[in-house]
Amino acid sequence: MNYLSLKKFVLRTPVAPMDQTCKNRIMKLIPPHLLEGPRLQEILAGLMEEINDLFTKSIQMSNIQHILIKPEVKGLEKEKAGPPPNEPLGLNFKRAWHDQYQERRAKLKQNLHILQPTHGAILELCQTKLLNNKLLDIKGYRDYGDLTFEVFEANIDQDFTNIERKLMERWYPAAIAIFKKDKKTSYFDTPERRAAYLTSSSNLLTTMVKRLLLGCLNRYLNSFEPENHLLLPHLGMNLTLRDGEMTFSRGVKDLEKTVLYFVHRLCDTMQKIPTLQYALYGGELTFMDTSLAPHIVDDACEQLRKSVQYYFRDAINVLNMYKREYSNIIDGRLYDQLQEYLKEEHTFAQHKEYLQDFSYLEGEIQSLSSCEHLDLVTVNCEDLKWRLVEKSRSLCHLLLVAVIEEHKEESVLRDTVSSTNPQTPGIVLSHFVCHLTSR
Repeated sequence: MNYLSLKKFVLRTPVAPMDQTCKNRIMKLIPPHLLEGPRLQEILAGLMEEINDLFTKSIQMSNIQHILIKPEVKGLEKEKAGPPPNEPLGLNFKRAWHDQYQERRAKLKQNLHILQPTHGAILELCQTKLLNNKLLDIKGYRDYGDLTFEVFEANIDQDFTNIERKLMERWYPAAIAIFKKDKKTSYFDTPERRAAYLTSSSNLLTTMVKRLLLGCLNRYLNSFEPENHLLLPHLGMNLTLRDGEMTFSRGVKDLEKTVLYFVHRLCDTMQKIPTLQYALYGGELTFMDTSLAPHIVDDACEQLRKSVQYYFRDAINVLNMYKREYSNIIDGRLYDQLQEYLKEEHTFAQHKEYLQDFSYLEGEIQSLSSCEHLDLVTVNCEDLKWRLVEKSRSLCHLLLVAVIEEHKEESVLRDTVSSTNPQTPGIVLSHFVCHLTSR
């Protein structure tokens, strides 16, 4: 009984909670797709509670095993006490693949040659003149201001052409000169050795060029990340009125095509590099395979499409604002309201107030910003504003004509008409407007 009492005291000993780093390591073992969703979060929370309970019980059992010694008396046969079990010795932790790996590694060492001095010189040349070259970075395009799609594509095309020409005039001749200085390129014991040398050298050059292209592609993709939005250029898009609907003059597909043009033009860059076989020994002109893998290009294009949709949402919001506030001018609702108004009888003061509403509407439209500078896109609203103002003025003109017809009996109108050339009804209208606003 003394043992059980002592056990209770040991169990009451405070146990330090599990360290957070241990919990983090456990969470890292869980696949990411199992961490999503509220239901899975509840299950994970329950599992973590169970792990904490097991941890606490194991620490308590360890304390009992280290502190107490179970007496050999009847009734304590099921009690676990005493020192913890010894660690197993003599276990074989070798894996089947490890022996094969060591054998193959030793076999490779027998035929593996140290990198030739020529290759070392090529690596140094590529590091200084090729990989340190960013090829093309679009962050400078933002300084150009608003660019049309055609100008953006033309700039990309021109910049890639210039950079490729410089590299082919400086880097490639320098690389070929290094190979020509190597005496081993002049003679080989067997054609196989010569082919192996050319293959390894060509692979080295193509790998360096692919790294150059891939680095340029990654920088371009990184520019479209939300935290790097200040690096993006401003591509101009116009709001206009087409077939009685407010819309963009160029749609989101055109924007995607323009953004993806960089990738397609990059894939055409540095693709006409003559092989070492042709450069050193002549013969038929062939080119190195320096193209990026199709899956890399496809993934980049898909990522850019998502980025374009993300940034185009702000432009859509600008268009929706115009539709929400001024669609009644375009779809005829304001015209119908005017016709209903004209069917009723109104005083001259009410006509004047209604005319002022049109004046306020026109002023409100003209006071809106002509350009909305967003990330990636600059929305030019000038054309749409002008068309909305034109529609508003036409409705105002209809109201003025109706008011003139209604008040043509008044002497002030007769005086105005008699003092004005009858062949210029616009002047009559302007005189009457002045009279309305001053009365």
